[in-house]
Amino acid sequence: MKKNDSDDLLDETIRKLIHETISLRNESLLLGLVSHIKEAIYRIQKGLVIHNPFLNDVKKNFPLSFEEALRLAHALNWHFSISIPEDEVAFLAVHIQVMKEQREEKQPKKVSVLLVCSSGKGTSQLLAARIRRNYEQIDISRILSIQELIQTNIYEDLILSTVDLKIDSIPTIHVSPVLNKDEQRKIEAFLRKVEEKQNGSFSQFAKLIHEDLIFLDHHFEDYQEVITFIGEQLITRGYVKEEMIDSSLKREQLSFTSFGRFATPHGTPEYVKKSAIVFLRLNNEIHWGETKVKYVFFICIKDETVQELEEIYDTMLNVMESDERTFLLKGTKEELKKYLQGGT
Repeated sequence: MKKNDSDDLLDETIRKLIHETISLRNESLLLGLVSHIKEAIYRIQKGLVIHNPFLNDVKKNFPLSFEEALRLAHALNWHFSISIPEDEVAFLAVHIQVMKEQREEKQPKKVSVLLVCSSGKGTSQLLAARIRRNYEQIDISRILSIQELIQTNIYEDLILSTVDLKIDSIPTIHVSPVLNKDEQRKIEAFLRKVEEKQNGSFSQFAKLIHEDLIFLDHHFEDYQEVITFIGEQLITRGYVKEEMIDSSLKREQLSFTSFGRFATPHGTPEYVKKSAIVFLRLNNEIHWGETKVKYVFFICIKDETVQELEEIYDTMLNVMESDERTFLLKGTKEELKKYLQGGT
């Protein structure tokens, strides 16, 4: 195979993996990421080590992009038989964040939709065209068959499917290829709900704070004990399935969720029954990766939209960086609930 053909095949493979793992569709914004990944693969295969001095800053400030970068790194690891270190993952996250911000500057935020069709490409394209024409708030990010759906991660806000699907973790509307009036009403109702959430005065973060999920001055030896304790509390109260504990522990093995004196552990959304945020204040600091942690926000998110997730993480970061952090150190349950809900 000629070198140019080999480069083209590598580019195409990387693009395919990007499309399968992260929620970006503007091809013109992918060039820098593809180029960086090719260089990273070369460095790793040659045993060259790179240090990212901004690793913790990236994890703290761009948590959603870092999660997407982890998914992308996992896919690259499997396909190219390499092991992408955490420092490289953080560089990937920066590229993803830049693309997100450029996209946001150019167009208003839309509801991301995955279209699942059982029929031929012509019919699915016709349905997609009808949806785009009728709903300017919708961005159809992908069109997949049932077979393709089984083999991919789902990151969209909504699934529209010509097949009757049962997916607990993502809102799903069963539609016909002709998109009848009843189906249109269901889509419009979903879009109204999203708009109401976006315009609501009570923040998404505040809605997830509950006094019975605030735990103060507990003693634990390590982060495994912390995650197990929180998971058991969530299971008992009906917020998550039993698999959440193992899922959260495995997530820490990919990359620790700690930075500064905070940690933000979380598991796979498919194990969440209803969304909530747990706050835990330790009476001792424990080693959590490279840092010592005093405060834990356990993120328990079910089916929030991308926009809502961004608001939740932004609010949480503001809490962590606030000059009023003495509430976290000394506040009672009631005081912390009011503070975290923005009522102080």
